[in-house]
Amino acid sequence: ADIGLKNSGKEGLREKSARWRATLQTVYTECGKDPRKVWEKLREYNCRRTRSTVQNWLSDDNLIAPQDKADIEKIMYAAGDDELEALLDETLEAIENVRSAHRQAAHKIIKDLNEVVAENIDDIEESDFAIEFEGVGTVTLVCVESIDSECSQVPSHKANRLLTEGNL
Repeated sequence: ADIGLKNSGKEGLREKSARWRATLQTVYTECGKDPRKVWEKLREYNCRRTRSTVQNWLSDDNLIAPQDKADIEKIMYAAGDDELEALLDETLEAIENVRSAHRQAAHKIIKDLNEVVAENIDDIEESDFAIEFEGVGTVTLVCVESIDSECSQVPSHKANRLLTEGNL
């Protein structure tokens, strides 16, 4: 996504799209760095998100922004951030542009991945197959040999991960 933003002359948009986060950090600091107090303060401004959602906003650096622009406004009001209020339309536009860049990047990766898979299907079936994507990193394709018919309990840090015999 960053490569796409840079190539389209919009490389500063990611920083602009993160303006809401600096405002949320202000609220966090004012609340003694207590996520529960942040959640309670946002509730005073009619934010009805769960505590875990607010905690996610505070901790997930990969999050572009809350989905609902009203949540950004509530963060802004809770902080009393006049600067964000003046820049709100610009910030919201930057958020939408960054999200669009992510969608475009995902579409390109899927397209490229499909082409590589079609060209190398026999190699993939034989062993793991690694593909390097510029700006993304290495994608390893594997062929799933089997899926257990019974549910298994796994630690949460191993959920939604590819488990092999070596890392069970």
